Amino acid sequence: MENEQVKQALTEKGEAALPLLLVDGRGIASGEYLERSRLADALGFNGGATSLFTPAVKELVAIGAAIAANCEPCLRYHVRAAKELGVSVADMASAIEMAAKVKDVPHRAVLKLAACLTQTSAAEGTQEVPVRIAPAVSVSGRKAPPSI
Repeated sequence: MENEQVKQALTEKGEAALPLLLVDGRGIASGEYLERSRLADALGFNGGATSLFTPAVKELVAIGAAIAANCEPCLRYHVRAAKELGVSVADMASAIEMAAKVKDVPHRAVLKLAACLTQTSAAEGTQEVPVRIAPAVSVSGRKAPPSI
């Protein structure tokens, strides 16, 4: 109980946090006993390069994916999970900013294409794009639906 991480885990999850495995101040496992291979991987005993794709990085990627998918429940879940893993607010903000930039580029490109296809001028950003509707044309005596 002298360790702040242990105290916090027990306060939040109670006995469900046990067993709790910390290595160099980093949470390796909580609420489960690791299989030997997972424990060896976590401790770097398998001789391979240590992966940068940690649980914290996975949550940052998931935050970006939630932004891309416009999924509010996903974003709430993964921000909470990232906080539980000790991810800083600054790192989450960086992931969100990057996701917004990645998402914004194709958004602007499709608006530009829409303006080109409709011969209108697309406004930058998220403003509405005016669309001209061509009048209906008669084909073989039948009225055709309007085209955009």
